[in-house]
Amino acid sequence: MKAIVPSAVGLAVLLAVAPPVSDSQWVQTSLTNVSTVSCFGLSVADTGSGTKLFAGTHMGAYVSSDTGKSWALVDSGLPPYPVASISILRTVPLGRSGHIFAGTVDGLFRSTDNGSSWTSIDSGLTHYVSKWIQVVAVSDSNVFAGYLNLSNGGTIQDGGIFRTTNTGASWAFAGLNQAYVNGFGVMFDTDGSAGKDVFAGTTSGVFMTPDDGVTWSPTNRGLTDTLVTAIGVVPAAQGGSNELLVGTQLGHVFRSTNFGSNWVEVDSGLPNAGITSFAVSRGNIFAGLRALAGGVYLSTNNGTSWSAMNTGLTDRTVWSLGVVGAYLLAGTENSVWRRLLSDMMTGVGGSSPNTPAVFRLFQNYPNPFNPTTTIRYALPSRAHVLLTVFNILGQQVANLVDAIEDPGEHSVGFDGSGLASGVYFYRLRAGEYSSTRRLVLVR
Repeated sequence: MKAIVPSAVGLAVLLAVAPPVSDSQWVQTSLTNVSTVSCFGLSVADTGSGTKLFAGTHMGAYVSSDTGKSWALVDSGLPPYPVASISILRTVPLGRSGHIFAGTVDGLFRSTDNGSSWTSIDSGLTHYVSKWIQVVAVSDSNVFAGYLNLSNGGTIQDGGIFRTTNTGASWAFAGLNQAYVNGFGVMFDTDGSAGKDVFAGTTSGVFMTPDDGVTWSPTNRGLTDTLVTAIGVVPAAQGGSNELLVGTQLGHVFRSTNFGSNWVEVDSGLPNAGITSFAVSRGNIFAGLRALAGGVYLSTNNGTSWSAMNTGLTDRTVWSLGVVGAYLLAGTENSVWRRLLSDMMTGVGGSSPNTPAVFRLFQNYPNPFNPTTTIRYALPSRAHVLLTVFNILGQQVANLVDAIEDPGEHSVGFDGSGLASGVYFYRLRAGEYSSTRRLVLVR
């Protein structure tokens, strides 16, 4: 099977935002003509070192200090091969550089000086021959690398995942032998940090590990198209509740609100083109699509419907997306483009931007909690709301809301002082909508 290159220009960000300029459409940045064949993947992360944006391309690694407007080559120590993925692990105090990982067609490389120099870190990578590191992702203190084995003719023989727990000093095989990994999705803890639940999107569907890569299990119920080419997470900090999204080579998008236990197709309005990438800003979901019918599409209602956001984007083969401060950046076949997020979000018709598009019950915060926690929910229209808490036996232990409420986001506190430690469930009923989530009380 021919390799599916999942991304065009790969980005990793050291957060801090330059003053935005007025962009009513997509604007091409100075990083152009970086490939005559294809480019590679976008990833966004924070090393705590100020405004720096890293891009992995077919022609090497580049850095930008002005949110992608201009770029400089930073490839000292890197081989003359495509950089397929860049990701950043923050293991040092804020204000000092973290570890930047670059996956290439010639193995793995690491920089600890913001890309000024790179060192090969292939120790332990004994499972593969071609040394093609397709994707790199960070979870907690672990780094995962998806690799490919290619035959002499260039076809895929097998693949899998390696993991490091010591910032790349050594690697160990972490499973999914013969799986072609196209992307990782990392779930987030309630404090916003990366958790231990990691999802891998592969050519055989989605696999999940609850223990930092020790074991992997398929989670494909409802996934009618298992050739997954993109995976994304809508974290609670971005207006979601750790929802998962996967895109496929045939142009389908599926969403899961229960950690991959089941999937629902949500791709109304998308053209018939392969999905390559996702990006999220304040609950708004962007999808990158390849081929002539591709481009960038936006959903403001959790994927229920999508609208094209392609004004000024002359290259519609979008391989990757990333949110950088006030901008959305797109890596295409030969260039990096950027556009103001506010321009696209306000340009989408519909209800007031302060009115939620759908009913939604969010994960409580904090969780676990002792003894109080906050539960949030969203109402797109006026409805009778019933919010209750149950124990594991199904017995109601609290009635938090029983009233007619106006549209908008609402929150209510829950005090478990009179309850024993353990697992409880809270359920929201609003009109015909019903959703249940788990909360944990720890004394």
